Order: sequence, then structure tokens, then C-alpha cells
Amino acid sequence: MVFKNANKFSYMLFAKSASFKAYMKKLHEKADEHVNGEKKAQGVLEYVLIFVVVGLALVKGLQIVRDKLNSKLKEAGSSIDSAGN
Repeated sequence: MVFKNANKFSYMLFAKSASFKAYMKKLHEKADEHVNGEKKAQGVLEYVLIFVVVGLALVKGLQIVRDKLNSKLKEAGSSIDSAGN
């Protein structure tokens, strides 16, 4: 059951990362268009702030995934230890 959920999770993570890459590419293209316009400094600042917020959200999401994975691995390890005794 753990492997089934892990496989489902990996597919979900891959789909989200692919859509995230497409989103970031589109955001970069829009940033380039905006920077070439008349409000360069404001546009650059806005997009830098967006990149920072998205980066922080990504880091927090990865920390949550790490914590959940660690707890599941500890649970599996203790289950294996108790089965060996």
C-alpha cells in the first residue's frame, strides 16, 4: 500500500513540476515583454517579487514533503524492527 501511494504521489509531483515549468516559462516570457515596455523598473521589481514568493512556496512545499516522507520511513523502519523481534 505504501508503494502504491508513493507511486501515485510521484506521478502527481511530476505533473505539478511539468506544469510549474510551463508556468515559469510563460512568466519569464511575460516579464521580458513587460521589461521591454516603458515601465522597466517597476516590471522587473514585480517579477522578482513573484519569483521570490514562488521560490519560498516551493521550498516550504519541499520541506513538507520531506517531513512526511521521513515520518513514513521511520514508521516503516519501526514496523520492520518490530516484525524482526
